[in-house]
Amino acid sequence: MERQVVTDAYSSGEVQNYEVVSGFSWDDVSFVSGHCTPEAVASLAALYRTFIIPKAPRRYGTLCFCHVPEDIPVPVSFVARTEDGVFYDRQALVAHHVSRLMACGVVTAREGGLYSADPAVDDFFHLLSVAGYLVLAQGAAESLLYLPVSSLIDFPSRIEENRRIRTGASTVVSNAHFFLMEVSDLESPYDVLGVPFGLAVKDGVVTQPPLNHREALLVDRRGRARIGFPDVTDLRVVIDGREYRDGLNCWFYSRPECRVTPPCDGVAVLVVNNRVVAVKPGGTAVVPMAGFIIQINEKIDIDDASVAYRDMEDCAFGVQVGPAMVDDGMLIDYHRCPFYEGKGVAYPPTVFSLPYDSVPAARMGIGVRDGEPLLIWAEGAGKLGYRKGEESPGCVLPGFARYCDRTGIQNLVNLDGGGSAQIVSDGRRLLKISDRRRETNEEMERPVPSCLLISGH
Repeated sequence: MERQVVTDAYSSGEVQNYEVVSGFSWDDVSFVSGHCTPEAVASLAALYRTFIIPKAPRRYGTLCFCHVPEDIPVPVSFVARTEDGVFYDRQALVAHHVSRLMACGVVTAREGGLYSADPAVDDFFHLLSVAGYLVLAQGAAESLLYLPVSSLIDFPSRIEENRRIRTGASTVVSNAHFFLMEVSDLESPYDVLGVPFGLAVKDGVVTQPPLNHREALLVDRRGRARIGFPDVTDLRVVIDGREYRDGLNCWFYSRPECRVTPPCDGVAVLVVNNRVVAVKPGGTAVVPMAGFIIQINEKIDIDDASVAYRDMEDCAFGVQVGPAMVDDGMLIDYHRCPFYEGKGVAYPPTVFSLPYDSVPAARMGIGVRDGEPLLIWAEGAGKLGYRKGEESPGCVLPGFARYCDRTGIQNLVNLDGGGSAQIVSDGRRLLKISDRRRETNEEMERPVPSCLLISGH
């Protein structure tokens, strides 16, 4: 496996750095996630304080970032059966109850923490704060908002270090999928900050279903790669030993076509990635931003909330994130897949760098050249300042597509870019990440929920 930095120099005096990872096989590539830590929660709050809140301070009030680990018990009053359905997801369940207590004034924020008139809930907040899992960020508005944080959110460098220590082998870790990150991404009662979305399949096992009609890189068992447009309606879904197929024994609802499902005599089963997060009797359920709904005309109980997918058994590897840059050798310098532009039914990411051809940023892509896989990171400018000739400005998407095309890549799709983009191996990055600390302009690593792992030999 080889890591190489390539630098393009321009007559304007600008330079653009790329890192290219090659010399591995599709058998070496898999998906990996970490585990939420207090440092990850604090980093998300710092991200908001540094970059998101200053853009529109009056849009945000007090934001409460919180992850509830398994070793901190949930108050007994936080029952699973609610008006939004029966919750199976711990973070969404707590968010449901805390948000309602905030709305009626039972939960308030002061002195950097949350407080409640209910002693049990107040003790719960105290435990979370002491453990470092409850962190506040302040805007200029008077509002109070609880933001649940996913158990998957972690730092790529920490994931790489843990894997290297455990296996004793050199590995490469990069970020992968889009994930719910903006307040506007949490549009349903079932949404949790830091949940990834878009297809993830390895050796025929789907851990994240395809959503939003975006392009995916699909590699079959013979190692042949292509760009496709998979959809969750193409798959059979298995829950509690029962198989569901859209239009046959149920109906699938997803964004952007649907925000709220119609009434029914049965239940709406809300699915995010490979878990049922809630079941709502009678339908009229808000579609989760990072998932979809299976609606059936009978009442059921869920004993096992795990979800399995069928009909991608021939896929050795598949990933669906951003637009394709090259498709079967053809340069793609325009949007072929939908992104939310502020109108109609919202779907993630609700904040994306549009227009397509005028916003430079760090880019990340995975694709194929001469039949072999490769990973590319186009370095972006620091978000707090840019030094021409010393740092990369980043790429507009057509510019990234042209780089991929002229370097002989046959197929490539974007992964998550911007401040998420990074490649780390043996504890170091060869390029600089875009997120920076305001005081020092030092790199500020962003935690992410989904990474690509390339195993060394």
